[in-house]
Amino acid sequence: MMVSPRLALAIGAALSVSLATACKDPPPAQPPPGDPNALRAPPPESASEDPQMQAIAARLPEGWSGMGILEERTSAPPSSPAWVRVVAEIIEQDGKRYLRASGIAPRIKNVALARTASGNRARAELLRWLGSQRLVGSEITDHWSIPGQAAYARARLEVPTTWQPGQRLPTPPESADEPGMLPP
Repeated sequence: MMVSPRLALAIGAALSVSLATACKDPPPAQPPPGDPNALRAPPPESASEDPQMQAIAARLPEGWSGMGILEERTSAPPSSPAWVRVVAEIIEQDGKRYLRASGIAPRIKNVALARTASGNRARAELLRWLGSQRLVGSEITDHWSIPGQAAYARARLEVPTTWQPGQRLPTPPESADEPGMLPP
């Protein structure tokens, strides 16, 4: 079986990211509570001191009210669903608040690879708005494509009702399995 150079590069990139993530050292064990010799961690930076968080807050549309579209694409195929034009938005659905983002994978002829790539790009867009490098609890909710031209995907992540773009998500509890929480 012959693998195209593009596919080989995509597979190699995915493997290197997986290996880099898997090879990270685990966090050091925490000292028992009440240990007088335990070192205290410095307080977390506030969003106002973090340049990355300031940049996210600066991208908010003028007059933004806390819900709605954060960023739109300048163009989309004429027959595409409306969500394809939306890069990122905050919505409320079923009593929960979600950050939703869409991703595009153009010019990938392999349908499965294009679908996966567009989903990964939607998740990368979520990360961009969160100002983070790790994401837990996101899900791909929609796919749409023009075979051989472009694939689109929409991802969502539950966020606390008090969260606003430009703020970091709260530190997760012992179990990072809760939706929307980022592991330390």
